Amino acid sequence: PGAQVMLDSATGAVVLRDARGLWIVSDPDLLHSFNLHRADHALLWETLVRELGSDTVAIDEAFHGHGKVLSLGDALGRFPAVFLVVQALLLIFLLVMLGSRRFGPPLEEQDIGAGPREAIAVSASVLADGQPLPRLVSNYVIEVVQDLHRRLGLPDVSSLHARAERIDEVAKHRRIPPEARRLLDDAARIAPTLKNDAEAWKVARAAHAFRAKLLEPARAARSANTDPKPPANPTKTSPPAMQESA
Repeated sequence: PGAQVMLDSATGAVVLRDARGLWIVSDPDLLHSFNLHRADHALLWETLVRELGSDTVAIDEAFHGHGKVLSLGDALGRFPAVFLVVQALLLIFLLVMLGSRRFGPPLEEQDIGAGPREAIAVSASVLADGQPLPRLVSNYVIEVVQDLHRRLGLPDVSSLHARAERIDEVAKHRRIPPEARRLLDDAARIAPTLKNDAEAWKVARAAHAFRAKLLEPARAARSANTDPKPPANPTKTSPPAMQESA
């Protein structure tokens, strides 16, 4: 209070002079020697020297840019965060070392193919996993019955023979010879025999044909009518008359 505004601006007083003769400058950059080459700053200096009546100007204190500067690097370099930095660097070093040796040293180059030993091993695995033809046909017939039961949308029953009976009922309704139950019995009969391949092939073909007839009712209906009927009004044809030659 009681101060005289020497230099004003839109945001407030820039230079003040109090009752004691103390000059207060709001921004020290106004008095910085680097700004003497600017006309407005030079004029300010000249006014201060003239008003003070002295060739010497003493500046008591200037606070510029005063504040707390936060730095992540400084924070990590101090206790206790410095221990976390050291541990992270050690972890990165260990990961790099483990990654460089993860797969071990390179293997020696090997020839392409393993020769007869690989062929023998593959053949042995096929023979070990394979089954005799009668047993395969028995499994195929069972799969055919289950597939037909599912595709025909029949009610679910507990036993396989009951499913076969339901399928035979549908076959009778479509005028197809019922063979599901008979095929199951034939498959169960030939399954224990390991060398009856001819009978096995016969049962497999019958199962395939029965499945095709049930899944294609239109074709089955056409194949049921194998005897062609004579035309309603047959016409007799007579041989063409021979023209008498002169």
